[in-house]
Amino acid sequence: MRKYHGPTEQTCLKNYLGVRLKSRFLLSFKLTAQRDAIVFEECVSVLVPLYNHAAYIEQALDSLLSQDYPQLEILVVDDGSSDGGDRLVEQKYTSSGVRLIRQKRNRCGTTRALNTALEQASGEFICWLSADDWFLPQKISQQRQAYARIFSDRPGVLHTAPGYISHDLDYALKSAKLPEAEIRQTFQTQGCVSWQEEAEDPADDLQFFYFFLFNYINGITVFFPRLLVERFGLFSESFPLTQDYEFWFRLAWQGIPFRVMPQAYSYSRMHAGNLERYRSDIPAEAALIVRLYSELSQSEQLRSARLAQGFAPEQTDLFLARIMQFRQIADYELSWLKRARQAGPLDPSWEAEILRLQKQVGNLEPAPQRGDQRLSFLMYLSEATLPSSRWYACLTHLFEAFRAEDPIRILIWVPGSESLETIQQELEKALLEITHYLGTLPDLALELLADMSLSEALAETDLVIPVGAPDQEEAPLLYHAQQTKKSLLYHTSPPELRKYLEAQAPSFPLQGSDRSPQKR
Repeated sequence: MRKYHGPTEQTCLKNYLGVRLKSRFLLSFKLTAQRDAIVFEECVSVLVPLYNHAAYIEQALDSLLSQDYPQLEILVVDDGSSDGGDRLVEQKYTSSGVRLIRQKRNRCGTTRALNTALEQASGEFICWLSADDWFLPQKISQQRQAYARIFSDRPGVLHTAPGYISHDLDYALKSAKLPEAEIRQTFQTQGCVSWQEEAEDPADDLQFFYFFLFNYINGITVFFPRLLVERFGLFSESFPLTQDYEFWFRLAWQGIPFRVMPQAYSYSRMHAGNLERYRSDIPAEAALIVRLYSELSQSEQLRSARLAQGFAPEQTDLFLARIMQFRQIADYELSWLKRARQAGPLDPSWEAEILRLQKQVGNLEPAPQRGDQRLSFLMYLSEATLPSSRWYACLTHLFEAFRAEDPIRILIWVPGSESLETIQQELEKALLEITHYLGTLPDLALELLADMSLSEALAETDLVIPVGAPDQEEAPLLYHAQQTKKSLLYHTSPPELRKYLEAQAPSFPLQGSDRSPQKR
């Protein structure tokens, strides 16, 4: 049974997409006397991915060893740290029962580190802690108590309000809901500012929709049974920065419920080492997940939200276009609008929006189709996409999945020539890193498509792997790929890539195999 503030259920009216929606907030459960306490004996596994956070890892692990829940398994997975963080863990914490697992360095290491820990975890319940963050002492015990009461009849995900601490004044001024004078004074005296944000708790029939709007769950606040991983799979390594967002989306898509405790039991640290990614790379990668699940969504899954927004049952395509407009995803907004137009005339305002978006993505001039019979994978690269980890993860997966004997091509489209030299240097660096990771030289050649028009690039390929460009320059490619019936691949794990090749080219002999040093 869920408890709410006051004698009746209270609602917090949220205004998204121009219409108010109900959002419910759950009271945490507090035991008022020791005699009321319930003793839980299940082990909770805490996953700690580590890469070059020697300055913070001690506070993170100290916060775990200070938990008042006794049955903990702490797994630290180091992704090849070069600052001595792994040695610090080994020397100071393994004697306290902390397990240190070392894996080969890879740029998509956070997701791989979490999956490595999940594969070795023995606890019945799972939570994780980033190496630069920390838990309050009662975090796990409070969540275990609450979970037992909330999820007595089915599994789900329990999260809490997020707490933050910023070492960047500008970020604190933009994000902290505190008076500006207080922020400035605190920062001047302490060098940082901390605050707690309100937690979202949408009703069950709105949870899937809410994930389209934003990732309203901070990963380190969660507590869930390992059963969910066994049932729905590990984190997707195709999304190295937003693996948690895709996982929550996947669970909500399958109808798994989410519940919240409104107190903050953990703090995420915002600092120079991660802020830039939060500003550009993470939003760009998250937009790929929104695109993916808009294609997977069923009309019934969005029924309540669609009705609340004033869209009729036959207007699901138009509703999805409105979501894409809210998320500023031009290519998919235009695609959904054109699908909606096929069902009937649109309002003049939407027709004007189609014209605006059409100018943004441009028109596609016809180009001769290639004669090559091999299956071709195309990725877009620019200087804006280079800092992201997504393109690197997908490239690694391609080299893990295929060999030179396989009938495929890997194409890198670099529109314009001004950044070609920079991208060539970055690709050479990436190939060296992938070689070290795989333990063998990749035997597939990369083909650079430089100074080639969009229509010419699309004529060369069968499949497009979106990489998530922060500057929106990838949008025309993704839009016209859909219009020309090219497949968009969001999940690129080696087994999935090979299954796709087998389905698309059954007459080709497949000589390659999954060469990943970590079997998935």
